Amino acid sequence: MIQDFLLEIGTEPLPARFIASAAEQLERGLRQAIERHSLQTPQTSYKTFATLRRLAVLTTAIAESSPERTGRVKGPPKKLLKDAAGAFTPQAVGFAKKQGVKPEDLAVEGEFLYAEIRAPGEETAIILARIIPELLRALEFPKSLEWEPSRFKFGRPIRSIAALYGVTVVPIEVAGVKSGKKIWGLAALAHKPITLKSPGGYAENLRKAGVLGNVDERRAELLARLKTAATEAGGALDLDEGLVAETVYMT
Repeated sequence: MIQDFLLEIGTEPLPARFIASAAEQLERGLRQAIERHSLQTPQTSYKTFATLRRLAVLTTAIAESSPERTGRVKGPPKKLLKDAAGAFTPQAVGFAKKQGVKPEDLAVEGEFLYAEIRAPGEETAIILARIIPELLRALEFPKSLEWEPSRFKFGRPIRSIAALYGVTVVPIEVAGVKSGKKIWGLAALAHKPITLKSPGGYAENLRKAGVLGNVDERRAELLARLKTAATEAGGALDLDEGLVAETVYMT
């Protein structure tokens, strides 16, 4: 069975120059983690959303668990399997423990010890709960802040986390903020929080609450309104592309 996954980090207003890079880093880090744990499927895709108050990635069609892992791991020289008294050496015991097997299950081949490992798959929600805090901690900003006792660093204080795998909340806590299903719309309209029913409804729920989360869509809307205003004023646009790019992340 496959499910979609939404991750949204709600923040206090981020500087415009921080946002594009942070969103790209978040998407890349999530993609790499999903591929590293073999959770991707042929249908998996990634879509990024970013505004001054949110960084989000919608990942579609990822597996419900990682596959079973099997293989052989090379260990210390075979002479370290047992000591003169016939007891397993500390090196053999340590190697076996690290690989999740018993010392008596170690195999000798050539000059070395080997461990045959068989690790069961792990639920995707559990994997995501473990990797998301690491991804957020790894994001780089031109300047970062500390604002709470754990001294977590981020571009601006984190105020909400939505982490939804299918209909399941992925349990995460970062900087004292716990994950849930709630997202917030346009702050100026003081909208009440929206409770997401599924990851796929994210963009439309934002739109209903006054937010265009997709950067390209927001840029197109901004340019359309500018052109309309210019026409109504009897003029023509003289666009400053740098200013347009900055404004896209300020609205």
